[in-house]
Amino acid sequence: VVLSNNVSNLVSAVAVISNTVSALSGNVSALQSAVNTVSNQLSVWGGIQRTVVANLQSIATSTYSRISGLSLSLAANAVYEIEGRIVFNISAISATGYNIQLVNSGMNQRYAVGAWQYTSAMTASTGGANVALLNHNWHGLSGARLSVTSAGTAQINFVNLKGQIATSTTGGQLNIDARVLVTTSPMNVYYGSYLIARRLL
Repeated sequence: VVLSNNVSNLVSAVAVISNTVSALSGNVSALQSAVNTVSNQLSVWGGIQRTVVANLQSIATSTYSRISGLSLSLAANAVYEIEGRIVFNISAISATGYNIQLVNSGMNQRYAVGAWQYTSAMTASTGGANVALLNHNWHGLSGARLSVTSAGTAQINFVNLKGQIATSTTGGQLNIDARVLVTTSPMNVYYGSYLIARRLL
């Protein structure tokens, strides 16, 4: 009888251990599922593309030309945060202006919004030229252009870009083009100018 009770107690203990192991297994499975979810989210968020201008290049055309090195590939059905900076100068002090545009090639967009930030010379009331920091908003890549009628200085300058783009069923290339208004005063784009796309979804 004593042996029978001991065996019964042992069976009960084994059952308790078995149930505990089963519960732990379920917790491990749930934890693994949570880890996989976080991993997938990090994988998407970690999709960062970066391209940098490696050499000084000159743009001396009145038609838009691709800035070599400032081109990225965006996937379909995705959302990207876009950031960029173009470091440049216009080679002569004159009424020379420039245009910069963000364009897509082969890509369908659900939406695209952002702004260019740039400096522009303006005449102060006391005489001389002051440089103002300005923002120019854009909506849709067909209108993502910046037009400056007069650079006002031959000093090294910059244009910043911030935006967000959601692609549709077709991905494609995202590029930055530029042109000058007077071809005898080219735009010199400096190495270190960059374009970054961070995938959010």
